[in-house]
Amino acid sequence: MSVQCLDLADFLLIAEQILGTRVEALARQPQLHRAEHALSAPSDGLGQSDYYPSFADKAAAMTYQLIKGHALVDGNKRVGYIYLLEFVYRNGYGWSAPPEDGTDRTETVATIEGVASGFVS
Repeated sequence: MSVQCLDLADFLLIAEQILGTRVEALARQPQLHRAEHALSAPSDGLGQSDYYPSFADKAAAMTYQLIKGHALVDGNKRVGYIYLLEFVYRNGYGWSAPPEDGTDRTETVATIEGVASGFVS
């Protein structure tokens, strides 16, 4: 399955908007290589075999690695979530919040927090 991957420039621009920190400063983060690794997850594989065969698997692996990799000093969960949405939309998919989310996005926040802590129910 072919997907349009976003790149590090996209990641930095999203982070700039979310965190209010200039791209030039974000580009000097010492762990930025972790973001580059995470961004390659949707296209990872061996030969003709994808490690993550479905689009949902690709999106989940990338988001998990972005959040858990801590490429940024702060804001990894927020940036990872918005990056996920951009990835989904650029690949022609829609995104809808879980029905139990409500206006305060309780379910979405709990899921992202679960990813960060290593536990998702």
